[in-house]
Amino acid sequence: GGMYLELHRRTGKARYLEAAVRLANTMGRLELPDGSWYLVYREDDGRPVVENVVLITRTMMEFLSGLSAATGDPSYAAMGGRACKLLI
Repeated sequence: GGMYLELHRRTGKARYLEAAVRLANTMGRLELPDGSWYLVYREDDGRPVVENVVLITRTMMEFLSGLSAATGDPSYAAMGGRACKLLI
């Protein structure tokens, strides 16, 4: 996601920002109530393959906060904030 934001910043091309938004919206749709995500999902039905979850990384947090700044949409930063609560 961060690379899409960097490409948008360097080129000004909207398609890169749009790709970043699509990625973050997918993350939002798949986010669990505690702010984590399942590690792997089945492509055919969207169910998790295993019960393991992904906790937010610094890179993911930078992506979500950067996207929030680029779009003016605070919901992306809020998603990152929910996920960070698991680490505290």
